[in-house]
Order: sequence, then structure tokens, then C-alpha cells
Amino acid sequence: MGDVCLNLQMFSVILATAGAVMSLRNFENLFNNNHQKIGLVLYIAIWIQAMIGFLRPHRFK
Repeated sequence: MGDVCLNLQMFSVILATAGAVMSLRNFENLFNNNHQKIGLVLYIAIWIQAMIGFLRPHRFK
């Protein structure tokens, strides 16, 4: 089960990053409206969650 969760997490971070790159390259992102600001905050939260999961101490069995 852990491998499935890890793969889904990695896929979601890659997909969100691809979407953010496409958005920044193709649209006028001045971050002057709430929708763009909320999207940026959620994107940062996705990366924080991924980094916490990657850097957490592993349990020994």
C-alpha cells in the first residue's frame, strides 16, 4: 500500500508542476486576483507536503 501512495504523491506533484509551468508560460499571471493567489498557495502546499513526506524520519521495523 505504501508504494501506491508514494507513486500517487509523486504523480500529483509532477502533474501540478506541469500545470503550473504551463500556466506561467501561457497566461498573464500577475497574481492580482484571488484565484491566482489561492492557486499559488495550494501549489506551495503541495510541495511542502511532498517535502515533509520525503524528509520525515523513517520507521524501523
